[in-house]
Amino acid sequence: MSHRCMVHELQRFPVLRKRIDDVTGIFLREGLQPSSEMMIGHIVDMEMDYINSSHPNFIGGSKVVKIAMMQVKSSKDVIVQKHKDVAET
Repeated sequence: MSHRCMVHELQRFPVLRKRIDDVTGIFLREGLQPSSEMMIGHIVDMEMDYINSSHPNFIGGSKVVKIAMMQVKSSKDVIVQKHKDVAET
């Protein structure tokens, strides 16, 4: 890898050049042959990240907005009622 780039600069640092070659080679070899354990881990991660929007317990977009609006309204009603109680006393 280092043979193709920054030839003049790396000629001054032969140890660095060798280390860059070693690290780059290891990185590329590891990327070419992923272990079955790593592949299974990635598949499991993908499955865990999947959102099953057809599940009956899934709350979709419009339903979420409706629930949020109801919660905001009920919290406002509680605040208004507390102010009325304070004003009456």
